[in-house]
Amino acid sequence: MTTDSNVSTPHSTDKMTKVEKLAALLIILGTDSAVQVLKNLEEHEMQMVTAAMAKISLISQDLQLEILHE
Repeated sequence: MTTDSNVSTPHSTDKMTKVEKLAALLIILGTDSAVQVLKNLEEHEMQMVTAAMAKISLISQDLQLEILHE
């Protein structure tokens, strides 16, 4: 079995960048809400966030709560 080094599973917000946190938040909020946020970003910001979203494989329930609290 091969692993994709481009896919990550964040474990704590302490080690996440702001872009990664936003990416995770948008995944948690779902497609409709994510679209509403993304359409307000500059093109380069949108590219950074969507690239970070694509790299996240799973977001644990604990991490979801941590992100929502932050």
